[in-house]
Amino acid sequence: MTMNLNSTGMSDLVQIISELGMTGLGSAFQVLLNQAMLIERDRYLGVASYERTETRTGYANGFKPKGSKTRIGTLDLSIA
Repeated sequence: MTMNLNSTGMSDLVQIISELGMTGLGSAFQVLLNQAMLIERDRYLGVASYERTETRTGYANGFKPKGSKTRIGTLDLSIA
C-alpha cells in the first residue's frame, strides 16, 4: 500500500508558506505532522480511512488534541 501526502494537505502547506514565509513554518510543520500521523495510522491498520477489508488489523476511534511546545512555536497536533 502506497500513501502520500494528499493534495489538500500539500496545498495547505504551499499556501501557508507562500502567505506567511518563514513565520508560517510552525503552522506548515503542524500540517505536515498531522498528515504524517494519518498516513502512519492507515499503514498500521492496513487500510485507508473508512475502508473495510478482510486485511484490516484494527480500528481507529477519532483523535485526541495535544499541544507540543517546540522551538518554532506550539504545535496543535491531532493524535490518532
